[in-house]
Order: sequence, then C-alpha cells, then structure tokens
Amino acid sequence: MLKALKSVPIFILLAVGLSGCFDLTQSVSLNRDGSGTYAMAIAVEGPMGEAMKKDNKSDDMHFGHNPKLVSRTKTTIVDGKVTKTGEVDFKTLSDLDLSNETVAIKVKGHDLFGLGSTHAIFRRSFLVGNEMRDRNQKTEDDERGKAILASIFGGHSYVFRVRLPGSIDWIAPVYAGGIEVKPQVTSDAGGHTVVWRMPLLSMIESKALHFSVGFSSYGALADSETTLDKKSDDHTDTDGN
Repeated sequence: MLKALKSVPIFILLAVGLSGCFDLTQSVSLNRDGSGTYAMAIAVEGPMGEAMKKDNKSDDMHFGHNPKLVSRTKTTIVDGKVTKTGEVDFKTLSDLDLSNETVAIKVKGHDLFGLGSTHAIFRRSFLVGNEMRDRNQKTEDDERGKAILASIFGGHSYVFRVRLPGSIDWIAPVYAGGIEVKPQVTSDAGGHTVVWRMPLLSMIESKALHFSVGFSSYGALADSETTLDKKSDDHTDTDGN
C-alpha cells in the first residue's frame, strides 16, 4: 500500500476512491554532517484503517534507486486510528530520489575561516499540483468538486517537520491556499525542530508548498540535494501558491 506514498497526491486520490480520511506527516531530520532521516506517516480511520492493519508487508516504501538505502515501516494503533510510518536513513540528501518534492541544503558561508559555524539554508519544495493537475481535469462543476473534497478531508491535517542541527537564523513564510501557515519551533541539546501544520484540504488545493529555513551549525555540512523522480520532472512547477 505504501508504494503509492512515493507520490503523495496519487495516494490522496486513492483515499478519495475508498472514502478514507487520514492525516499525513512528512519529516526530515538532519545531522551536523549532512546525514539524516526522511520519514512519512499516515494516520487513518475507517475502512482504510482496517485495510492498513491487514497489510503486513515491510518493503513498501521506496526512496530511490540507491541499493544501500534500507527503509523501515511500522504500524501502530491508538484509539482505533491506524498509523503506518516509513522512514529511511541517508548519508547525504543526494541519496534520495523523491517524487513531487525536492529537498536541499545550500551552504552560504563559514565563520573563522572554516573553524567556526557553518551558515546554511534548508529548502524543500513540495510540488503538490503536479499529479493533481494531471488527474483532476477541469469539469463543469468545479464548486461541487471542491465541496466533495471538503466533505472528505475536512478536519484532517498535513504536517511537515524538519529538525536542523545548531541554531535557527530565520524562517521564510509558508503559504497554503493563500493563507500563511505559522511554524512552531522547539529546541533540544542538539538543535531545533520546525513544524508547519495546516488543513489537509489547504495542502491539496496548493500548487506547491515551499519551506526555507536559515540555520547555523558546527560540523561538515556541504551542498546537497535530492533527485526529482523523472516521472515528476515533466511538469515541475516552482511557482508560488
């Protein structure tokens, strides 16, 4: 089932067909050397939850063509809600081959001739509209279509989370459906976590979501970027929302 998660909008459309309601979370965690973990979790209730409970396959998630990448999946059930999580560790972001999104680190400078902190920018572009545009052609009743989506996805959420080493210098505004999504920031001994939470419907209706965070950290950070799946490259949309 989670093979469909390689392209999130496809999975959304499958959920529509099954009358499923779910919450979606994607996250990236970076270490001081540029390695880290990419994860995705879907929390489902109703018929789709029952289907996920019966799906015991462990090789569902695929994050590219690097044979050294080994993904892990787990399923948890709390108060009737079934959550399936897949994650993979990477040595550099370039290990990942993702559909409908790109994730990158861009180093901007170093303090004390390279002996101090490294200043970098984390960027992620989630090209939500690519698959939706291909599969949701204009109809004579767009308002009815919007109402149907609202009835299915209302009350559910989309979350993107990034954990960065060191300190946060700035966070760029994120807009979904023309509305700014305010981030929540927490810290621990090793760094900071930035979380954006928005209605799932706002995510679906966006052409693209852009996340940018400036941060400073000691370590061996270098420029790195994921590869965009060739199937998504034909319709890449880097415009705003």
